[in-house]
Amino acid sequence: MLLVTDLQRGGTPMRVVRWASWLPRIGVTPIVGCLAPRGPLNDELDRCGIENFHCDAAGPFDLRVFPRLTVQIMRRRPDLVHAFLFHANVAARLVGRALGRPVITGTATVEIERIWHRRVETLTGRMSQLHVVNSHAVARHVVNDLHFPVNRVVVVPSGIDLAHVDATPPIDRKAWNLPDHVPLVIWCGRMDPIKRLDTWIEVFVRVRSQMNLCGVLVGDGPTRGPLEMALRGRGLLLEAGGGAPDHAVNRVRMIGWTDQVIAWLKAADALLLTSGTEGNPNIVLEAMAAGCAVISSAVGGCVDLIEPGRSGWLVSPTDIAGFVTSLEAACANPALRRRYASVARSHVEQCESPDSVLAMLDRVYQRVLRDSRR
Repeated sequence: MLLVTDLQRGGTPMRVVRWASWLPRIGVTPIVGCLAPRGPLNDELDRCGIENFHCDAAGPFDLRVFPRLTVQIMRRRPDLVHAFLFHANVAARLVGRALGRPVITGTATVEIERIWHRRVETLTGRMSQLHVVNSHAVARHVVNDLHFPVNRVVVVPSGIDLAHVDATPPIDRKAWNLPDHVPLVIWCGRMDPIKRLDTWIEVFVRVRSQMNLCGVLVGDGPTRGPLEMALRGRGLLLEAGGGAPDHAVNRVRMIGWTDQVIAWLKAADALLLTSGTEGNPNIVLEAMAAGCAVISSAVGGCVDLIEPGRSGWLVSPTDIAGFVTSLEAACANPALRRRYASVARSHVEQCESPDSVLAMLDRVYQRVLRDSRR
């Protein structure tokens, strides 16, 4: 059973769906559940023929989730429960262990905002047989800050389906009234305060004062409304329709959620990620696989993925001038972008393939099942 807090579109839930689709290759039958109400990824799981459920928690403190999860585990009797993210971790530890199920938990980001999350993880962490993280940076965080035993923390990369990436054609810029001759900078993800999209906007504004470029924001979330207002207030928002391609120059289009993220990355010249914290972000992996140059905050697993000066740019999340300089360099030098993108693609091919991820997961699951029988 793969258990996650919700099945809304976002990095970790989408990784759960991806892993669930891969697991049958190693003889594992996945059941995917979430604590929250049904989300759009439940529909995707249905389309893939993967059994799934939801516990309809009304909020983060809805205690009714515990008896509901108990019913789901008793009904399905999984060999083990593999949880992802804070709320699912706690629920899996309390319910899964009470029912005698082996429990694996996971952390996907370096938690810097919710101190109480860190304290509860520390208090309950030893109830997990193993704790799986998606990068060495997150591993250091859970060992040093959350005090997890180092011998029970395992790094399993997020992985990416390179065959799917390679088979996906780029978005036709003209169909979106975006000019081909102007650099296109993109951002994709859940619009949340920790993503610091106010920094993204400020960087875009400063770079457009020096050269022409276009921007696209792909995704949705709690800060979408304020972001749209901020862009409109500064004359940056490319409204629906957008007119002729030249009208998009030095403006930003917001397109919401789409299943065409890879296609957008293939059409873009650079991904600009200004987050305050990250784990091993899917969007960076996807950009590296798709040949889109990456300019990222030097946080979390991004430090493990990007080698500055070889495969992309890393910038302190508070260094706006550094982001500006990096984006100007990326936009002004196509040959440099291509060289960085080539090195980045090689890293993904070597370290993030489905086969390598599945081999690691197989070892993790076999270890936990073996230990649980003792």
